[in-house]
Amino acid sequence: MEGAYYLPFVVDKALNYRNPRLTNVYIHDAFGMVDFQALGVSDGK
Repeated sequence: MEGAYYLPFVVDKALNYRNPRLTNVYIHDAFGMVDFQALGVSDGK
């Protein structure tokens, strides 16, 4: 038991809603998240 370690793994699953007016939505390769500095919003027309 000296070398037996418990390492919990957590898997995060989420449903992310994205407004249809949102533009320039890119997933950042390094972080796997939306690149916030590139986001924009259209006027909906």
